[in-house]
Amino acid sequence: MMSALTIVSVGFPLIAAGFAFVAAVLWFRSAKIVKTPPRFAIHVVRPPGEGPLGVDPMDGTYIGQGYSKDLDELADALKRQSNTSAWAARCAGISALLWAASALIALCPSVRG
Repeated sequence: MMSALTIVSVGFPLIAAGFAFVAAVLWFRSAKIVKTPPRFAIHVVRPPGEGPLGVDPMDGTYIGQGYSKDLDELADALKRQSNTSAWAARCAGISALLWAASALIALCPSVRG
């Protein structure tokens, strides 16, 4: 029969590994859920009539499209950040699995001698 100290010394790392693995899964999902568009469209519209700033342009006249290099650079930076976070989450998940495996191996009587 295992002592309380053995149960705690093995059980706590297993619980910690479980929480770490769940955190890694959530981290990975958060890195992959948001899809950044390849370009940010900017539509230029003339609002109906002559009014103050802030007039609703929904009924306005379409004038053309704009382009922002800054928005494209932001999209690229967000994609790189998301990919880096996904790799970090994978590494954290692997670490949690290895930690759990080492705690389980410590329970095996043949390994402990």
